[in-house]
Amino acid sequence: MLRAILRSLIRFLFAALTRLEIEGLEHIPGQGPAILAANHVSLIDAPLVFMLLKRSDATGLVADK
Repeated sequence: MLRAILRSLIRFLFAALTRLEIEGLEHIPGQGPAILAANHVSLIDAPLVFMLLKRSDATGLVADK
């Protein structure tokens, strides 16, 4: 429940404060295994990716070179 509220709040803030162009969400399966690799530009990209996913079973890994 808290996750859904936070996701809605973050989505609202991103929509109000930025201009997003989202492509390819239809290629991410709704269930079952999947690997999503993002080449990000800033620190806000990872939270944005998790906010956009409709799945609640996503896990993130981060590496610092």
